[in-house]
Amino acid sequence: MKRLTWPVATIAALSLWSSGLGVGLAFNPEHLQQLRQTKKCPGCDLSYARLTRMNLAGADLKGANLNAADLRYANLRQTNLTGANLNLADLRWANLSGANASAATLLLTRLDNAVLDQVNLLRAILGGRDRLAVVESYRGATLPNGNPAFFP
Repeated sequence: MKRLTWPVATIAALSLWSSGLGVGLAFNPEHLQQLRQTKKCPGCDLSYARLTRMNLAGADLKGANLNAADLRYANLRQTNLTGANLNLADLRWANLSGANASAATLLLTRLDNAVLDQVNLLRAILGGRDRLAVVESYRGATLPNGNPAFFP
């Protein structure tokens, strides 16, 4: 029975890959180059990309896949993140002041010490225990329910 375990696991992995469910485990290098050159990359696949300390102020990342991207210390001021996938992304110490993250998904996103002043989170999906409790500041932000943030 143990001999069948390895072949079965291999076949399952290949089936997932060929079905498209395994696709997207790494970012598209062309999309990363486009982002660096133009700061315009709507719908791009930047999953798992290392964007640490990158200046993306004013970038257009509408609908981008930033799943598990490393955005620690990144400057995301005034960035368009509408509908973006930020699940499992690391946004610790990132500055998202004035960013539009409406309808974005932030499931299990690391937000420790991030600055979210004036961020639009209308209809955003936040998940994971106490995600906003660790944010440095979200003064004037619009919360997912449309209410303004009233705490620092």
